[in-house]
Amino acid sequence: LAEYMVNTESDAEAQIAAANELLDPDISYESSDDTGYQFALRFGNPPRKRGEWNATARFKMIGANAIIAGFGDGESGWANTESAEFNWRYMLADNSSVSVNFFNNKMHNAFGFAVPDNKARYRALQIDWGFRF
Repeated sequence: LAEYMVNTESDAEAQIAAANELLDPDISYESSDDTGYQFALRFGNPPRKRGEWNATARFKMIGANAIIAGFGDGESGWANTESAEFNWRYMLADNSSVSVNFFNNKMHNAFGFAVPDNKARYRALQIDWGFRF
């Protein structure tokens, strides 16, 4: 699985240039803020029956303007991140599954602004249990 993203309607460069006339220090703009990509490798099909499982590894680099805020993956820091993710899912029963997710994220310095310490490097282990009626 692979995906490339580009914001073709971005006017960030023009807006930043206008803002820089009033600001000191200047805000920086990089064309990579408007692009992103991700690729993933999946082992196995999505599990549907008891005892089935699959695993996925995904890497993504998403610029600050590449996606609309709120439309990205919240677990991995939305946009402006570089992220490695690993997921393992197992069906406990025909209507119940457990998944183990690991996220290793690094937030980028968008537009020259400092990244908050709690967002600069983020690692998380998440365990989910799902049940279907």
